[in-house]
Amino acid sequence: MEIRRTVQAILESRVCPPDQAMELLRLLQSREPTGEEREALDRLREALESGEVRVPAAGRYRNIMEELVWAEVERRCEDPEVLRAVRTNLHDIMAYALNRLPPLYATSLEGASFQRRRAQEALADFVALRVEEAIATTAHRPDWHPERLPLADDPAPRLLDVLRHLGGESGSGTGPSD
Repeated sequence: MEIRRTVQAILESRVCPPDQAMELLRLLQSREPTGEEREALDRLREALESGEVRVPAAGRYRNIMEELVWAEVERRCEDPEVLRAVRTNLHDIMAYALNRLPPLYATSLEGASFQRRRAQEALADFVALRVEEAIATTAHRPDWHPERLPLADDPAPRLLDVLRHLGGESGSGTGPSD
């Protein structure tokens, strides 16, 4: 049921975000899909291949604030105590700080330079404060939500490969073994 519900949500929104692609991959790794689920997955594969369902473009824009937060975390890691805390919670620290800072998106090298200068001039102290808060909040929680699945880099191509493979297994009668 989860597979069909996830596929339906993707088809309705006409966008396949990474978290939903990862969820489908996780479900497909955990068990074999039923006949109805295979039909839904075939429909999703067709929609992805035809462009009816889009995959968000990766790498066409960048949040410069991520670079600035990363640089501040690295600077803080010069302290061995902080380094130990950061190693176990780096992604939580980054997300915590970034969620409390304004985004600074750029789509070109010139735009990135502009945003970087702007942030260094106006937001450096604010970035340092948010990173400090993030480290303090997460440093003493090494098992903070260990059950959560991490995000992966753009899982949509892998999902499409899996869907194509499933489509080939569904018994069209045209495979090389026939």
